[in-house]
Amino acid sequence: SHATLLAGDTVVGEFGEVVAAARAAYGVEVPVFAAALRLDGALPAAPRTPRHESLPRFPAVQRDMAFALGERPVTADAIADTIRGEAGPLLRGL
Repeated sequence: SHATLLAGDTVVGEFGEVVAAARAAYGVEVPVFAAALRLDGALPAAPRTPRHESLPRFPAVQRDMAFALGERPVTADAIADTIRGEAGPLLRGL
C-alpha cells in the first residue's frame, strides 16, 4: 500500500511499503518503506513570516536539590512544607 502527497491538485510525492518481490530481489527480509518527493519547484514558495517569542525577563529555573540533615529523621513532606512556606508566590511547583 502507498499514499500520495498532494499540494492542492499537484502530486508532490508518494510513499509506502516496498513490495515483497522487490525486497526479495535484493535479499531483504524485513519491511522497507520508501518515499519519492518532488523538490523541483512543484510546491509554491511558502511566504516567510518571521516568528519569534520574546525571552522572559525572569526565565523559569529547575533545580535538583539534595539535603543532608544530620542524624535526626526528617520526612520529605516536612521539607516540602518548609520550602512552600518560605518561597511564597515565587514558587510555581514542587
